[in-house]
Amino acid sequence: MDKKAKNTIIVSVIALALVLIGVTYAYFSARITGLESASIIRLTAGRMGIVYSEGDENVAASNIYPREEAWVTKTFTLTGWNTTDQRMYYKIGLNVITNTFTNDYLTYDLTLLSGTNGTPVASKTGVAINGTGKIPFGMGSFLAADGEAHSYELKIYFKDNGEDQNDAQEAVFNAKIYVEESDGLEAPNGWKYAPAGSLLAGIRTNQSTPNADDAVGMTTPGKQVTAQSGTYMSEGLRTTEDDYGTSYYYRGAVDNNYLVFANMCWRIVRIDGLGNTKITLYNYNPTNSATPCDASLDAAGAAFARYDSASNGIGVFNTNYDKNTYIGYMYSNNPDSTDYNIAHANDVDSTILTNLKAWYDDVFTQTDKEKLADVIWCNDKRVVSDTTYNPEGYSDIIGTGLGTQGTYYQGTRRLTPISEAAPSLKCGTSKTDNLISKFTASTTTDGGYGNGKLNGYKIGLLTADEIAFAGETYGPGNNKYYLYKNANTSSKYYWTLTPHSYGTGNNAYTIITTNVSSFGTSAVNISGFFGIRPAVSLKSNTTISSGNGTQSNPFVVS
Repeated sequence: MDKKAKNTIIVSVIALALVLIGVTYAYFSARITGLESASIIRLTAGRMGIVYSEGDENVAASNIYPREEAWVTKTFTLTGWNTTDQRMYYKIGLNVITNTFTNDYLTYDLTLLSGTNGTPVASKTGVAINGTGKIPFGMGSFLAADGEAHSYELKIYFKDNGEDQNDAQEAVFNAKIYVEESDGLEAPNGWKYAPAGSLLAGIRTNQSTPNADDAVGMTTPGKQVTAQSGTYMSEGLRTTEDDYGTSYYYRGAVDNNYLVFANMCWRIVRIDGLGNTKITLYNYNPTNSATPCDASLDAAGAAFARYDSASNGIGVFNTNYDKNTYIGYMYSNNPDSTDYNIAHANDVDSTILTNLKAWYDDVFTQTDKEKLADVIWCNDKRVVSDTTYNPEGYSDIIGTGLGTQGTYYQGTRRLTPISEAAPSLKCGTSKTDNLISKFTASTTTDGGYGNGKLNGYKIGLLTADEIAFAGETYGPGNNKYYLYKNANTSSKYYWTLTPHSYGTGNNAYTIITTNVSSFGTSAVNISGFFGIRPAVSLKSNTTISSGNGTQSNPFVVS
């Protein structure tokens, strides 16, 4: 808009009234206390609430005209009280009651001022305010909180667009900020509201609605399957809970979870409760093909990381093996300590972590690394305290996790015996539980989740639980699910991140997959057999340039 046209505009009272409404939401969860045999069972309720801070109730502006400065600036705060171990979700936005402005004339910026607990709504810039009704800013969440706050600043603009804007004379705009309870599935970068062009929107478009229940004929995750042929389970996306909320995981012989990232082909494993997408290597693309997911490039062992020129993707989990601590992704400098936390302290990188870090730096550019999410990698070091648990019949398994004392770890208990298999994507019962096992690149990720011991490296391995949800079992195995392809040879298997035990032969053991796609167990120092299959997680706002997830037309990260 030129200066002459601008001088002719007289805007006759354009009122912008943003009313801040005080709202409190109460959530309740119950836990049972006391023994089953007790005559009284007590229930105690945990409370979660969000109080919306009113501040100055009304905002108004009149005689406005196009300019670069904001016409409205408003700060507001959400305060959370969460006395449970569950995440408390909320959604905020602008409820436009009246708007006679031409589309795209009004825009808003939302700036996150402060908020470290949980996940605040991300800042936004230059978003158009068109029409009336609710315009969501996004979804946030609080973890366990006692008066924790998320503070925001909202600015509304009527900017000069370089064209004649005389049609805005006497236009009217009225709105209020709203805050509402959310079920956690409505993140702007999550399943329900993933924007066009995002990876999550691509997954949603090419996948039926997730189903939390086993479909007819579907084997329960981790339970025994009956044969090495046919369809073992219904294919598709299913849901379960993880440390962050609701996770969507791929299961069975799916063929629509192929993805190209960093010029390699990957398989999508699951979307975590924050909307991040965990992927695992499918083809490391040794020929540098422009189409690394092409079926012509499939090869046994192509899913393994080549971390040096001689590795062939095969390596040990830990060179050291003769103490409990060596089941760790990192292990202790004091392996003989009688204090569990010292004996399993994360002082030294395991051999497999050292090699994964070398591969990470070799194959990812800085731009690639910036697309990766800082998420929990669960190397579950919790021990089985029930000394009657002994599925393999050994006499020296007593469950302490110290020194050379025989111990089963909880990942084993979740998966064996197979008649009782119950895998889990939770690495603890709360934010602070089992931090020794929750490996993250930074301690600031998601408001403090994780131990930060990976020192900036956002990489890990799949857990046995994740592989069980995908379709693996102990027993006869299952070669009809998507993680089997490109990760099998006649004598090569691959490591999981899940500890198994310490015991027989004075060895630390980790759960592995085998060439018949059944879970197995190996001493951590065995060489020449086990592949290193890396996994990373893409941020929830990851975009794609093309694809529908099939092998012939994979999602391509932009």
